[in-house]
Amino acid sequence: MKIFTTIFLLGYFLLTLGSAQAQGFIINGADVVVTSGADIYVDGDANGGFTFTTAGGDVNLDGDIYVEGDWTNLGPTQGLTSRDVDGYVYLVGTTNQSVGGGAAATATYFENLTLNNAAGATATVDLNTIESVFDLEAGVFTLNQLTTVVDNTSTAAITRNTGSLRSEDNTAPYGTLRWNIATATGNYSLPFSEVGNTLIPLGFNVTAAGVGGTYFDFAMYYTIDQNTPLATINGTGLVILPNHATGTGFTTGGIDQWKYVLDRWYLINRDDAYATNPTTTLTFTYIDIEHTQGTNIINEANLQAQRYNEATTLWEGFSWINGVVNTAANTVTVAGMQGDLNNEAWVLVDNTEPLPIELLGFDANCDDDVITVSWASASETNNDFYTIEKSLDGMNWDFVATISGANGTGNSNQTLYYNYTDYSPLGQLSYYRLSQTDFDGSTVELGVEQATNYALECK
Repeated sequence: MKIFTTIFLLGYFLLTLGSAQAQGFIINGADVVVTSGADIYVDGDANGGFTFTTAGGDVNLDGDIYVEGDWTNLGPTQGLTSRDVDGYVYLVGTTNQSVGGGAAATATYFENLTLNNAAGATATVDLNTIESVFDLEAGVFTLNQLTTVVDNTSTAAITRNTGSLRSEDNTAPYGTLRWNIATATGNYSLPFSEVGNTLIPLGFNVTAAGVGGTYFDFAMYYTIDQNTPLATINGTGLVILPNHATGTGFTTGGIDQWKYVLDRWYLINRDDAYATNPTTTLTFTYIDIEHTQGTNIINEANLQAQRYNEATTLWEGFSWINGVVNTAANTVTVAGMQGDLNNEAWVLVDNTEPLPIELLGFDANCDDDVITVSWASASETNNDFYTIEKSLDGMNWDFVATISGANGTGNSNQTLYYNYTDYSPLGQLSYYRLSQTDFDGSTVELGVEQATNYALECK
């Protein structure tokens, strides 16, 4: 028969463990009540852990728990119950502390969690939740490809002295901070840092409340010189690629587009339950080496934000590229974002060479004894003209026509429709090819994945 015991701690309680004991504070089915003003201090550095076994047990925390080792919850429940606004858990070790217990562990719901450990802490279970204040006094809290939740709409729910958050895993799923902003307004700051411990906060200033949703997920990570690994959508492994018909990755039309993209991805993912997104001002922070390293060709003064449109699977084009760069503060600020928040992945680009735009469609259809070539673009950037060619074998091409891009202006952020009628078709199975040429003379063959070399037979 298992006996469940309730322990009441009414005053200061000190548990000191040396390395020989190597157990820490273990709850094996008991209930512990820590009243207001009472403290538990689990000493012993890495050996001073706080553990809930698989037998479970709960801590009714109105006081404080100081832990020098790992926080492990292997029980069936959240561990801390009847949490009070005054109940704090402090991570105060001298070696990196884990918070969770691994894949078999249960997420813990903290009222307040303070990291005050220069060696930092690492999340080891998904969806650990802080319901009041997440205080980053010292050290880096590594999100570790997991999601840590702040369930408090206040902009003061995350505070810091010298501490920070890190999601620099640069493999999907990224370490994510989920902030349950719901329908609140205010200037939220995500104190991310990079692997060199430079602070690179992400600003999310909600100026008009959203309707219906609960949370936003935030992450960012650095990349190598060619902006890889590429970002994914909702962690599904769907890589985001611009038009790369003539090369790989960000190479288009002989231009290495990645040379003009800052070496960092920013991920902002909303709760789909939002019927109306909040209106926000986004502030992206960067570090100088991310626009100067390797083969990058970026004029820092030209940096602006560009987003990937998940609905069209296209990069938003010239007239959308937005933001005001502050080269002294290393920030790009974009105001008035609302519907744009439906899109997760963002980059900072040199606005003279933004990421290219793909076609929405390309068709070549027989109509009696003529062929009508038609296509549509979602938006266009620096587009001088399109070229149509035809071929019998798909290898040797004959010129058909050129069509000016974007009504002669070269730039558009609206869907444009084009068509051309070839009154002299080849009269048998043939192929039509569409290319696009920028004002600088670079040319891209379009539609390699959208009916390039489209085969048809006109009768």
